[in-house]
Amino acid sequence: SVSPVHVVIEAKEQDKFVEVVKNIHKSFGMIILEDLSSPGSVDIEERLKEELSIPVLDGNQHGNGIVTFAGLINIAKQVNINLKESSVGFLGFGSKANGIHKMLQSYGVKEMRAYEIRPEAIDRVKRVGIEHVEDLNTLMEKSDIVIGTARIGGIIKFGMVKPGQIILSLSKPEPEIKPEIAMKAGAKYAGDGRLINPLLIIPGIVKGTLSARAGKVTMGMMMEAANKLADLALPGEILPNIFDEGLHDKIAAAVKQAAIDEGVANLNESETDDDKSEKDKAQDIYDKIRSMNEWM
Repeated sequence: SVSPVHVVIEAKEQDKFVEVVKNIHKSFGMIILEDLSSPGSVDIEERLKEELSIPVLDGNQHGNGIVTFAGLINIAKQVNINLKESSVGFLGFGSKANGIHKMLQSYGVKEMRAYEIRPEAIDRVKRVGIEHVEDLNTLMEKSDIVIGTARIGGIIKFGMVKPGQIILSLSKPEPEIKPEIAMKAGAKYAGDGRLINPLLIIPGIVKGTLSARAGKVTMGMMMEAANKLADLALPGEILPNIFDEGLHDKIAAAVKQAAIDEGVANLNESETDDDKSEKDKAQDIYDKIRSMNEWM
């Protein structure tokens, strides 16, 4: 089992925050960052990943990134589009959009762009190497898939929606456009922030990383988590239910195996064996026999 410990750090300066985490990190097996202000959280995570000897994961950035990507895999199947060949537009480019971009880039989506007004976020758009457009209308016109993380409710108007678009308005509490309005305007699929819950993935990726005793969380591990999450959705659904039985253990197993495959796990030979131990096999046989006897 995994035992989380919540630590509240009130430091407002980035250097001070990093220093506090560096001073306490040896008491933990992994650091999960939550509720950090964007866009500073992206820089904080990068610094900690470089300076700490244990895995570091920004829950907002990568939790949303992995779950959104998993959802897009199934949306693409449902509406019959090629995700890799689709053009993706980000409305807002904070930490959440940055995490989604990383997943899509790793998957092979080549055409991406963003609209932002904050100077620091515009700089990040340019650093990651995607096009920055000057206005929202241009973003809407050029994008097959629009992902909203602008935190401005109702900013996408009815007439901006392009027929056949996929629109994910992920800002809370008010989405950039309500899904029902987007669908009436001609969207092929529309969803809001209620669809994307980082808790679908965080417990599993943490448990899998710790089980593998991995030194870091790699993109391969996150991609495997997303693919497993997409596979676990019921037919006709975009994502599983957070309370589905075995969900987190299945994701943890996939993440652990990805860590082993990528060579970042720190396990001995017996621990990397996919087969159960003889004790576990014997227990399984005993349980099955006992179950049969109860019915006979």
